Order: sequence, then structure tokens, then C-alpha cells
Amino acid sequence: MTDPTTTNPDDSKVGAELDEAAVATFKDSLRGELMGPDDLAYKDARMIWNRLIDKRPALIARCADANDVVRSVRFAREHELAVAVRGGGANFGVITSFEYRLHPVGKVLGGMVLYAPTRAALRFFDEFSSSCPDEVSTVGLLTTAPDGNLAFAIVACHCGPIDEGEKALAPLRSFGPPLADMLGARDYTDMQSMTDEAWPPGRLYYWKSSLVRTLGEEAIDVFLEYAARKPTALSVIGMQQLHGAAGRVDTARTAFPHRFDHYNCIAMLETEDHADVESGTEWARQCWAAMRPFAERATYANDLGEERERLQEAYGPSLERLRALKTEYDPTNFFRLNQLITATAA
Repeated sequence: MTDPTTTNPDDSKVGAELDEAAVATFKDSLRGELMGPDDLAYKDARMIWNRLIDKRPALIARCADANDVVRSVRFAREHELAVAVRGGGANFGVITSFEYRLHPVGKVLGGMVLYAPTRAALRFFDEFSSSCPDEVSTVGLLTTAPDGNLAFAIVACHCGPIDEGEKALAPLRSFGPPLADMLGARDYTDMQSMTDEAWPPGRLYYWKSSLVRTLGEEAIDVFLEYAARKPTALSVIGMQQLHGAAGRVDTARTAFPHRFDHYNCIAMLETEDHADVESGTEWARQCWAAMRPFAERATYANDLGEERERLQEAYGPSLERLRALKTEYDPTNFFRLNQLITATAA
């Protein structure tokens, strides 16, 4: 629940100062925690992964179950408080249960391989990733090597028998030769978290992205040019691959419509110093603008900032279906922060 001083201009209507008795009654009704600015745990509770977003909610409800969610939303409505969902990238409401299918995964073959940041290396990445089997997923990163120099990293994972993975990833070891080869058999959970230290909570992040089908010569030129003038050593230009089974889902089955082989190309400022934010933000915006001639008019919704004009790029043909759902379940646009899909009646 956000304080009016930290909401968007169109979300600034809130009620009068909260009545202490009403807050106490609300707190007693919850199974989970309720905290305000005077509580010791408030400072840590309000912090999120990206320190560039610095909100100070009037109240923070840590809901223990669906009933807590209902009570929290009701309290916010009654007291005209804006609501923000921690971790929520959209604005439809609050998910209280979620079912999904798991597949057993044991050891995988994966890791990172570092190369010199050359045109040949990016061409190789495009050729390798566009022809690899479904069992292989890749990410390309123009990043800073441990020695402080610019490098091109390919993070790859083969999910399947290790001997088949050795064959599938062999080209990564033969090209170059690599500056460093960190491929190996590891637990899937270790593979999933191996880059967490590169993007820890508490730093300042800003990024812009678009989807790109292939890394042609123009794309390679742009990425190398902007990588050469990264605003901080921590900043990156990334190319996350989506292919295989994810590209064969019927567009109409999910809100995410971009079911074709592509890279999610992102220019990301990362820093610990507020003094870097202005120039780093401009760098990311300029890099993104330079991508536009070869990028699809498509993006991933979680990568949008205050860019409501790009909703069509995020959702494509799904947008009208989402608006219909919004109109049915939230006709007054009570949940209205972040990527605003408005109810048609609003």
C-alpha cells in the first residue's frame, strides 16, 4: 500500500491520515504481518531488488493466505489507498495460488565461456544458438571480465544426458580459443543461480529492451559500439535466447504472444553510485534507440518501466483479451500501477 508521495501522479488520490484504531483492528485481523514506518522491520521490508525504486509505503502487509489478501484489498479500498504488489509486474490483482507442471532434472552440463569481444564472437554466438537443439539454452553478454577488460560471455545449459551435452556444447570450447572455459556438470539449481552474484539486490538498475530475431551485422555493430562505452564496469548488454518448445506454443494460449525464435536484447545500467544514474540511463536509452531499426516491435512485459505506450509491443494480439479480463474483474482500475492495462469501461 503506497504512500501518496511515492505514487504516480494519476495514482495520488488517497484518504486522510490513517486512523490508528482502524489500523490496529486491521492488523489484528491478519494472520500475517502488518508494519508501518515506525516498525523496526519496515526498512528491510520496503526494500526491493532494484534500489533505484525507492518507495515508502504507508503500510506493508505480509499476507499469510488468501483471506489476508482480501482483507488488505478491502482495507485499501475503504481508506482510498493505492496498492502495489511486491514482485508484481502487471496490474490485474493478486495471485494467491498457482499450479504448474514440474519435470525431473538432475545434473546438467552448463556454465560460462568467455571470449574476446569481437565481431566474430557475436557471429558465432548467433550461429550456434540458432542451430542448437531444444535441450540447449543460451545467453550472450557483453560484460566486464575479472581482469577489468571488456569480454563476451556465453552462458549455456544443456538439459539432458551429460555425454549428449558434451557433444552439443563442444563448439563453445573449440571456437576462439576461449579466454576462460567454465562449463561443467552441475546441479540444475546451481546452474539456475550461478549468475545471481552479478545482479544482487540493493544495487541501482535501469534497462531497456526489445526482441531481435537474429544478430545481423547491424546489430553486432550497435552492441559492440555501446559495449565499448558502458557507463560502469557492472553494466551489460545481454542477448537472452528464447527458442525450442517455448517458441511452439499457440499465441492464443498465453498472454505472452511472441512465440518465435528470438533474443531478448537488453542494455542494462548497473551501479552502486547514484552519480552514475543519469548518464547510465541515457546510455541505455540510446542503445535501445539504436536497436530499433533491426528489432521487432515486441518486448517482454517485465522489462518495461514507465512505458505504457509500449503495451501493444508487450502483449500484441493478447492485449484486447487482457482488457476484457480487466473490465470483468477490475472495472474501476483499482489495481492500476505498473503496466496499466485499463478496463474498457474506465
